[in-house]
Amino acid sequence: MEGAFNNSMPSPFSYTFTPGISSANVTDTVANTWMDTRIWSKLPQPLIDRVIAFLPPPAFFRARCVCKRWYSLLFSSNFLELFIQISPRRHWFLFFKHKSLKSYICGNISSTTRGSGGQTSTANIFEGYLFDPYDIAWYRISFPLVPSGFSPAAASGGLICWVSDEAGAKSIILCNPLIGSLTQLPPTLRPRLFPSTGFKAGPSSIDVAIAGDDLISPYAVKNLSTESFHIDAGGLLLTMGYYFFSTEAL
Repeated sequence: MEGAFNNSMPSPFSYTFTPGISSANVTDTVANTWMDTRIWSKLPQPLIDRVIAFLPPPAFFRARCVCKRWYSLLFSSNFLELFIQISPRRHWFLFFKHKSLKSYICGNISSTTRGSGGQTSTANIFEGYLFDPYDIAWYRISFPLVPSGFSPAAASGGLICWVSDEAGAKSIILCNPLIGSLTQLPPTLRPRLFPSTGFKAGPSSIDVAIAGDDLISPYAVKNLSTESFHIDAGGLLLTMGYYFFSTEAL
């Protein structure tokens, strides 16, 4: 997704953090070195792809402007498999604003669009803030495709799990913020209020667990259930488990 990383922002707070070796601090010793195009222009594409796979995300998105082939690498299954195998793991932090101090629903910004008939409509666009601890930089990232009424619940492996806010059967969306893709899972079988969410994205499978806060009778015995989704090359598997505990009747 072009523009996934907006211009870096100044740090909103002061801190004492000593970074390791940063690409911004490495002395450029080959800037003026003459490069023989007869050699460098004939590098094999697999070797070039391996070099690109080691770039940090902001540098990778800038490199996509070089040519059409580099631009399409983000959608190449072969390159993505190579990236998973050899790319160094860089752990970033993603923050969201709260709508208010009394709300558990994350904040969003409004975007007003004008239709062909002159009518205006307001759409909610989620916005988050990425912190890069390696280069000490902040980036603003938006989620224009995430529908209103959802909140971020968990993140793993570069994916974000969004869960619907309304009480009832919960809808679940998995989002890749870099390419802007959305994948919706089947709704939960049991209605819930504010359940806990567990999420793990691995190289070959994805696991999502929605547990607790069942909307059931408030009397005598409550059963708290968990619903698990497992996604791999074989498809989607849904399982359910139950936990029982006694409470006094209201």
